Amino acid sequence: MEMVNSGGLTLTNVILNNEYAVACQPYEYFFFRVPQGEYRNLEAVELELAVDSGEAVLVLNEYMPNEPVRVRGSGTVRFESCQCEAGENVLAFKGQVRVQNIRLVTRENGTSAEAANGSDPASDPVSAAGAYLLNSRISAPERSSFAGSCYAIYDYTNRCHRMPCWLWSDAPVVYALLRLWENAGSCDSGGALRYKELACSIGEVMLSHQITDPADEVCGALTSRYRYYGKTDRSFHRLMGLNDTSYSVKWALLPLYEATGDLRYLEAARMALDWVQKNSRALDFLPSHYYYENRVWEERAFVDTGFCAEGFEQYMRFAGDRDYRKTMDFIMKRFIRQFKLDSGYYGQNFYPGSGVDDRLFTRGHAWVLEGLLACCRSLEDSLYRKEAEELCEKLAGVQNEDGSWNYLLGYNRPDRRIMDGSGICEKATAILAYLFLEYDRLFCDERIKMAGLRALAWCEANMETEPGPGFGGIAAESLSSGITGLPFLKVATGYANAYYVIARGMVEPRVPLEKPHSGKEKGAT
Repeated sequence: MEMVNSGGLTLTNVILNNEYAVACQPYEYFFFRVPQGEYRNLEAVELELAVDSGEAVLVLNEYMPNEPVRVRGSGTVRFESCQCEAGENVLAFKGQVRVQNIRLVTRENGTSAEAANGSDPASDPVSAAGAYLLNSRISAPERSSFAGSCYAIYDYTNRCHRMPCWLWSDAPVVYALLRLWENAGSCDSGGALRYKELACSIGEVMLSHQITDPADEVCGALTSRYRYYGKTDRSFHRLMGLNDTSYSVKWALLPLYEATGDLRYLEAARMALDWVQKNSRALDFLPSHYYYENRVWEERAFVDTGFCAEGFEQYMRFAGDRDYRKTMDFIMKRFIRQFKLDSGYYGQNFYPGSGVDDRLFTRGHAWVLEGLLACCRSLEDSLYRKEAEELCEKLAGVQNEDGSWNYLLGYNRPDRRIMDGSGICEKATAILAYLFLEYDRLFCDERIKMAGLRALAWCEANMETEPGPGFGGIAAESLSSGITGLPFLKVATGYANAYYVIARGMVEPRVPLEKPHSGKEKGAT
């Protein structure tokens, strides 16, 4: 084995096995950032460590992939720039490790990265939202298999991009970028091509992460994301989701096929939906994740599976070679049976042994409405319009006066104390802006339309105006801080901006929206 000495530490490239004293321990995590503006000049990151256990195992950003190393003694560990992200970096470790200092080793006479800034959000919010999406692109390191896609989060509290390997959340970003490209046309000085180029770049990354081996039991699946779970065998796990795969077909693969004529996207969509259809009937519920390395399904379902039908609906619009209506109907009716509560709301988690919980996750209700509207567009069963109407009425009734929605609604029934304590969900607000306008387009409901317009106004009022990589992001603070799972960081989420762009394009003519009122409705108890 090759031994590398660095600052008093002895590093050995290893494959983790049971010989190591802490092999049975789960990974723990330490997070640090490399500012985007400094990455271009970055040579390496040096971490000064105290290893209290005598030896430890370290691995940085394992999804990239980077190999684990065994460390003996205390000292400095050096990670080259090609191993690091221009944003959030995740150091996983086993053993007793304390990070005492972080040094960025930079090259002299380098240049700083420049962020794209659009027009002032107050005068041109769509351009500002588009600039945010362009700035979310992952440009480095080149060896990352996610280079060319987008970071899911910009964290204003810590001033860095985060979560580079959440491919499913890029799907509506693709659609929004294509709409920006179409709408800019010849009036845009080069920016229009940047929109399309980034959309196609994301599409290529998605295709590269699809399972295409016919011998693989998950052939056709699209990778949803890589996520750290503190397991013993690896620090990051590759996840697939039946719902996320269908969602990506609807918002990314089929729009890219329409925009480019590239048959690879249509074939990828067909393979993906075949996988979803096969498993949706073989399983008694729709598990939220498939853990690819461990070859097991998660033993619960999230309310997010409510949007699983929409990839099938969109495919039938683009290609008439398959009729998926029975599959859509089967998936959605089973979902309603499993997730709907007596109160008319939907629980967040379904467990096959015990049923659904009563946690009312606001964005989850938006995902349910997205699935219901897909069924409304393609299926004749009046059930779906009834369910969509009921859900719209309930959600409109708990919208804050300023146009936003909170991260949580309550438990079983809305509770204003829980709403206020959970913070504002920028994603639910942007998604529901689009869905309410779509509901009005289908069924002509002025009240729901006005609620959607208030949500759009809130999005525009909460766009970040400071120049830099976070410019134009729709920012908020909540219990989960976007999709980080961390409490009350100020963040913007890429797909919130995407849904805003999509919804704003449904408002004709594009006139300034009425500024939202401050304060919250007090009717919910």
